[in-house]
Amino acid sequence: MLCNACERLTIAALFQAASDHPPGSKTGWNQAGYLILHTSFSALISSSQHGCTNCTLYLNHFSHIFPNVSERAAHLEHNGSEAPVIAFIVIANWNGDKGRKQCITKLQLQIGAQPWKAGDDERMCVAFRISQPRSKCILHHIQPY
Repeated sequence: MLCNACERLTIAALFQAASDHPPGSKTGWNQAGYLILHTSFSALISSSQHGCTNCTLYLNHFSHIFPNVSERAAHLEHNGSEAPVIAFIVIANWNGDKGRKQCITKLQLQIGAQPWKAGDDERMCVAFRISQPRSKCILHHIQPY
């Protein structure tokens, strides 16, 4: 089962957000445009508890990478900081036989919409690699995004 937020989280919607706001177009935000998955980390937990398989996966990944993620997110929310769970894609340039292409390589989820800066140890962000099954690429000659 997927929650409504996860049903709306598609590569097409993320790509549209990235196209509407390419890296550097938002003040201080140097990643591609993002979508708000959940309004808070508490909402992500609630969706997981109500059976959303994606939210459970995301929650487990956050908890594995950041053992104290619940406390840190609660601290942000308690201090009045907006701490939505946002989703965005990473688009990499790829030089192939037919020239330069852009490929979507990762889905990233982050707690809070603060811009990332080098050396930022407080950022709570997890990444998921995006790929196509090898057999699908070979059999159907699917091009990178």
